[in-house]
Amino acid sequence: MRTPLTPRHTGMADAVEFSLQMGVPDAGQPEAVRLYWQAFRSKLGRVLGPDALAIDLLGGAVQANHAVVALNRSGDLVAMAGFRSAEGGFMPLAPRNLTRVYGRLGGLWRSALLRQLGDDLGDDQFVIEGVVVHPDWRGRGLGSAMIAELAAHARASGYDCVRLEVSDDNRRAKALYQRLGFQTVRHQRLRFLSPVFGMSGSTIMTRFV
Repeated sequence: MRTPLTPRHTGMADAVEFSLQMGVPDAGQPEAVRLYWQAFRSKLGRVLGPDALAIDLLGGAVQANHAVVALNRSGDLVAMAGFRSAEGGFMPLAPRNLTRVYGRLGGLWRSALLRQLGDDLGDDQFVIEGVVVHPDWRGRGLGSAMIAELAAHARASGYDCVRLEVSDDNRRAKALYQRLGFQTVRHQRLRFLSPVFGMSGSTIMTRFV
């Protein structure tokens, strides 16, 4: 179910309005996939590329009810933040999804590599995945607003904290999460896989809700 949420204002001089909605609308799914791939192509491009296959994979895997999105006044999707809980995740790259696009052998080695990006903190937690904002809408508070909505959703669903993972190279995002009250749990180093994913490692952070 897609639930309209309270419209928000950025607080900027032009008072640009956006509204938040739980669940990706059908018309917005192609843009959601495009934004997601644009944001994570540098990290996943060597594993999930070429672009056409990656878009096919993500478009077939997306679980529209596991995200909060921001819509502009025209109803266009301009930002989104996926989440994973005990009920499933926004963009589950399960072996069956990989096999559908890349074949059996292609799915096997891609699945093995993607498992190296996981952590061992358990799957019974509420995890924020893939906070993405259109370049024209960055700096307007959408990321903070979506995280606040997901924290409220997690609390209403019975979770006492939310978790996320951020690349150690993404200092801007890490600074935002720290301002929003997230604390570092641990660092995860990729070591010899660093060239594959284009980053040295990641930081796992949590915040009570």
